[in-house]
Amino acid sequence: MNATNVKRKKVEELSQYGKPLTGLEKEAVKKQEMIFLAEIKKRYGAVGRIPFFIDVFLKQRRVKKEYPEAYSELQKFGGQAVKEFPFLIGIFKAIAKREGRENAYPILKDMFQKVAPTTQRSMYQVDVLVGHLTRI
Repeated sequence: MNATNVKRKKVEELSQYGKPLTGLEKEAVKKQEMIFLAEIKKRYGAVGRIPFFIDVFLKQRRVKKEYPEAYSELQKFGGQAVKEFPFLIGIFKAIAKREGRENAYPILKDMFQKVAPTTQRSMYQVDVLVGHLTRI
């Protein structure tokens, strides 16, 4: 097929255009969760995941009390940010408890870097764009 027979697609026409990260495709969100859970399992074992997530839950509940100014500012953003902020702090603190504070950030960063390709692929709809480009 030649370029004259294909309608050019604008980025604005993509279904994910302008959507927040919470608007990611369900398959991508599920894949992100699976990658993250696999990393936790690899680091702490199948049984070790249970106390890890209990710890995350307890620590994220304390965020509002420990960081009232930050939590108050976060309320302005609303939505998913209000949920994710305490969760991320809970994960960081749970890792720090097990690995030491100085090691927690590199570990968490490594986990996010493993999840990022899935996020970016869904967010930027790489498969749709590449599929479109191959028809040009």
